[in-house]
Amino acid sequence: TMFWSWGGGTLQQYVKAGDVVSLGASPSWASAFLPSSLGAVTYKGQLYGAPITGTQPVYFFYNKQVLAKYHLAFPTTWSELLSVISTLKSHGVAPISLANGDQWPGLMYLEYLTDRIGGPSVAQALQSNTPGAWSNPAITQALTDIQALVKAGAFQKGYDSLHYSGGSDALVYSGKAAMQPMGDWDISSILGADASFVNNGNLGMAAFPAVEGGKGDPADLAGNAASYVAISSKASTAQQKVAKDFLKDELTTTSYAKAQVGAGEVPVTKGAAPLFSGQALASYDTTIYNSVLKAPSFQYSWDQALTPKVATAMLTNLAQVFELTETPAKFASLMNAAAASS
Repeated sequence: TMFWSWGGGTLQQYVKAGDVVSLGASPSWASAFLPSSLGAVTYKGQLYGAPITGTQPVYFFYNKQVLAKYHLAFPTTWSELLSVISTLKSHGVAPISLANGDQWPGLMYLEYLTDRIGGPSVAQALQSNTPGAWSNPAITQALTDIQALVKAGAFQKGYDSLHYSGGSDALVYSGKAAMQPMGDWDISSILGADASFVNNGNLGMAAFPAVEGGKGDPADLAGNAASYVAISSKASTAQQKVAKDFLKDELTTTSYAKAQVGAGEVPVTKGAAPLFSGQALASYDTTIYNSVLKAPSFQYSWDQALTPKVATAMLTNLAQVFELTETPAKFASLMNAAAASS
């Protein structure tokens, strides 16, 4: 096999197992990609893969009409978010739509809060399987903040059984809920369900709020930075050369980026911004592209970046945190045990 695409495990595991070929510390062609998109395929200063699909960061998507009705601006800080939640609750509106019946939507809160509070090194320690990494104070505080949202009534009734498909989006575009964090695929999802809502400019998109006093940069992103291909160590020397030429001569080209835009994706190659001109969702795509361009850090979704065993335990226990049946301390203890045995 010439190309190799990973999932359900950490990059470090595959590098240590010798499954993938190092592409060097800084191959010249890698400079064609936005720097934040390469963090997921970089280990100890060596590059092991290249983006082959568009990017999918997580943002807050919100109903502009709902916020305008109550004279609210979208919050830029955590304390402002809590204030907005209180106001919406007082008017009988569900502040946040959450499809935690699927478990993974709740993970977006843990990822972003951990980063905003403790910076990107916290997630990096998890991916490196550093002993005790789940006990980091930033994770404990993130879990505490999540439970504070639950106790404040931030989510709609039945949030722990609602599913994303056909569920949480409808609450937002119908005005029954004001907002939800979701990957940028949500734009197309809502467009398909209620085109007029999007075409009339009622769908807002904003960054996850900053946490006052936190170490993380408010411009940091979380989500699916891209999908990647690497070169299999099982490939012959001749095959590896052909594969490297493909990475250099195909994935970095304007024509490849143009094809991605045509398919509704946002490329992670430099200079792609003009390609959005004339596209139906150009304003959203441009915002997404610029945020990836400027992001100091782009942490890859934890349920994809960690081993399957750890990821499954994480989602299961996090769901219980959202249900207030598991404390942050218990979560940390169980996750440290799961990581140690993986």
